[in-house]
Amino acid sequence: PGKEKIVEQLKKLGAQAEAIYLAPDPDREGEAIAYHLALQLGKTAAERKKIRRVTFNEITQKAVQEAFKHPRDVDQKLVDAQQTRRVLDRLVGYQISPLLWDKVRRGLSAGRVQTVAVRLIVEREREIGAFGPVEYWTLDAILHPENRADESFKARLVGIDGEPARVANGKDKDGKDQFIANALPDERSMKQVVSALEKAKWSLVSVESREQQRRPSAPFITSQLQRDASSKLGFNVRRTMGVAQRLYEGVNVGAEGLVGLITYMRTDSPRVAPEAIAGAREWIGKELGPRYLPKEPNVYKGRKAAQDAHEAIRPTDAARTPESIARYLTEEQLKLYRLIWQRFVASQMTPAVFDVTTAKIAALSQKTGKNYDFRVSGSVVRFDGFLKVYEVLEDKKDEEDESANKLPDLDHVKRLELEKLEDEQHFTQPPPRFNEASLVKVLEERGIGRPSTYASIINTIQDREYVTKIGGRFYPTEIGVVVCDLLVKNFPYIFDVAYTAKLEEELDEIEEGHEKWTDLLKGFYGYFEDELKDAGKNMENIKRMEKRTKETCDLCGSPLLLKWGKFGTFYACSTYDKKDKSSCGFTKENTAGKPDLNTQEAQEAGETE
Repeated sequence: PGKEKIVEQLKKLGAQAEAIYLAPDPDREGEAIAYHLALQLGKTAAERKKIRRVTFNEITQKAVQEAFKHPRDVDQKLVDAQQTRRVLDRLVGYQISPLLWDKVRRGLSAGRVQTVAVRLIVEREREIGAFGPVEYWTLDAILHPENRADESFKARLVGIDGEPARVANGKDKDGKDQFIANALPDERSMKQVVSALEKAKWSLVSVESREQQRRPSAPFITSQLQRDASSKLGFNVRRTMGVAQRLYEGVNVGAEGLVGLITYMRTDSPRVAPEAIAGAREWIGKELGPRYLPKEPNVYKGRKAAQDAHEAIRPTDAARTPESIARYLTEEQLKLYRLIWQRFVASQMTPAVFDVTTAKIAALSQKTGKNYDFRVSGSVVRFDGFLKVYEVLEDKKDEEDESANKLPDLDHVKRLELEKLEDEQHFTQPPPRFNEASLVKVLEERGIGRPSTYASIINTIQDREYVTKIGGRFYPTEIGVVVCDLLVKNFPYIFDVAYTAKLEEELDEIEEGHEKWTDLLKGFYGYFEDELKDAGKNMENIKRMEKRTKETCDLCGSPLLLKWGKFGTFYACSTYDKKDKSSCGFTKENTAGKPDLNTQEAQEAGETE
């Protein structure tokens, strides 16, 4: 609607042209756009013959010219996969939304993938609510070699008489016992150990040094770019994809004119074109030297489910350094381009090499006769390798890894002297609420959605007010919890996380020509129709919900009812009668279960894990 003039203009121009080339984005959505254009422009057999499809992964002169040497027909398999996703989403949205209007509130809507994303956020919130913190204590000894008081270092208690110090921490999902390593269970245990160490003899048991290599990561795929841009640049997913789109479409870089600076930014494959690898290797050899260049190019494999249609996200020319084009870019474009350039160039460099030293220490107690085992590790970068151009951010700091420690020379050291003991109380923390980066990560890991859908999933669940973002973290809203629970309860198959991932794989099968799109829709609708009928009969009517509570009315002291209104649950006086104007009309908000936005935690919550 509203594009009729443009379509007529295209038809007139098409009728006069010798050939028509369609070049939307190189993905399913782009293929569907090409298909719909072809339908409009090719009404006769003669007109259809001159319509060709071209695709390129980067908008550069070379790539575009090369694409025009290899035109093809519109790929019906790609179109079918896109249309199937669209039909699946419409079936769910158009048929479940009216149910929600009837049972909960008018204007609500249900999404096939978005509901599963909300489910993950609701389930995480419940994990946090049900979490029981476990107390544990750690003990560090500040030591130095005998007669070398200015060479202090810190070692952690790891065991007693060879038995590991550890604290029980429940069971994992498979029912296996979990433990917190290098810890004591309570203050009493800690005081006993500290007392036993009062007149202990400290000695160095062993020192082991080994070489450790750290290999570079693959170039960015969409989800990893979104996560790194969040953690390193503070960009949300929408901003990252918007800036990347502009870098892909092209920037005017002086004498070169308008040039696409990066390859297509919606991809889940780390594959890189041979000429791009050659370009990166040439730049590394010339600018950094042979030590930073591996003998053979580094090759990276994608996940099994990755669609290998596109390359990884990389600069279109490795020789186009961020510094060389900085004056042509906005601040945010430069930041994102630098991140992409550094990650790609680093991916073709040699590993970083560390010298890792681990010292085992024994404290022989004069009181108990037991040996108290301590350990310390430290690492020194011997060769920076790929770290010369790309800084790695750790997902989670391992408490046992004291690699930042600077250890003194411990050769020929036998006796150690204690300066002081440092004990500290800790409590285990619940899993963190999702931020945009961690939500994208779990969606990718579970196979929910595809690179082109992550941004829209995150935008949609916020726009529908099923989740709210506070300090960069997602909290489910009351309406989000109610809708999620109703849908998961009444549509257990359709909104199952595993089933949603399986559907994504089946869409890939359609794209590859291994499955007919009609077969997938028939299979889906078989389950969906049954669940829809049951939900129509059995879904709880939240609108009419009235629950007697122990709360009392502030005005007349009568019991309060918990009811459902336009903005969620609220308390209302049980004596209220619509027909009786003199009846008590007292109401108040229900704040139970809602996040308190005034807490320091809510105000200070950041974007990092």
